Amino acid sequence: MRIVVNDIAAEKGGALTVLESFYNYIRNNDTENEYIFILSGNYIEETDRIKVLIKDDVKKSGLHKMWFDFVSGSRFIESLKPDYVLSLQNIITFGVRCRQGVYVHQSIPFQKVKRFSLLKGSERGTAIIQQFIGSIIKKSVRRADDVFVQTDWMRENVAELSRVDINKATTVPFEIELPDDNEIVTKCPTNSFFYPATAESIYKNHNVIYEAIDILNAEEIHDFKVKLTLPKDIPAKRENIEHCGMLDKAKLYDEYRNNILLFPSYIETIGLPLMEARSVNSVIFAADCQYSREVLSGYSNAYFFETFNTTELAELMKAAIQGQITLNLDNYTYDNGIGWKVLIDRIVE
Repeated sequence: MRIVVNDIAAEKGGALTVLESFYNYIRNNDTENEYIFILSGNYIEETDRIKVLIKDDVKKSGLHKMWFDFVSGSRFIESLKPDYVLSLQNIITFGVRCRQGVYVHQSIPFQKVKRFSLLKGSERGTAIIQQFIGSIIKKSVRRADDVFVQTDWMRENVAELSRVDINKATTVPFEIELPDDNEIVTKCPTNSFFYPATAESIYKNHNVIYEAIDILNAEEIHDFKVKLTLPKDIPAKRENIEHCGMLDKAKLYDEYRNNILLFPSYIETIGLPLMEARSVNSVIFAADCQYSREVLSGYSNAYFFETFNTTELAELMKAAIQGQITLNLDNYTYDNGIGWKVLIDRIVE
């Protein structure tokens, strides 16, 4: 079976993580199907069964991307004579005349926490994704033969808000790449915290951390540090904050092991750091949202606070600083699931 994979949008962050994860799975596990990837750069290696076509011109602008998705892309893809077309970038290529699936990992149009305003400068970019790009994604979901999502909450919301039968959507549990040593945490840190978010997007909710720090400082609690993966050359907004910049995988997992994970973001599909921190048995303080409840279900070292309640977060941090939170090591296991196999099985059925 010849499967064409369209992922021109992937170049960094979560989109690139999805591409690499899918590629690693099929390279190591699928010996029967042929794959042709359409990408914007050399992000993966070719093999006997995996070919890569670079279409960097499509990324010149948003209009170039839309032209490919709605007009020229179908002719290009059909010239490859696919049996199936899989889009890993939330939107199908319209006009393709064969079975087509779409992998939806953009959660902004499907969350119900907040409707963003086009009139507010701080919200405008997110509002465009929610209201305009979101409408294209929903149209794409209706046109696709198969829809793949990472979590059950996304499956339910995508089906409901796109007005499609829920049986059209399949949950594909996301697999993380575990560290080689897989060393787990055996003792809860007390005065060190960590929040990996590469940008201060409004929904990443950094303000709840800043205000929690202010509450602790007002109570004369100063002996603690919060590390953020924001650029080192940007001044930290509080004395208790350290900007450590982007981290490679080894350093990232070191931070999970040596800090309590703070995760106040209220819009995520899965919240990858939650899965990563859980895999090494870290203590986690997370915003109480659909995605975090699902990803952390059954995990005894997770604590939840109301998303915008700075006092609740401050109280959790205070409890940790004072040594009142202990690490549960009983029957620790981490199940990474079967992930991409579910998607491949659906395609070839």
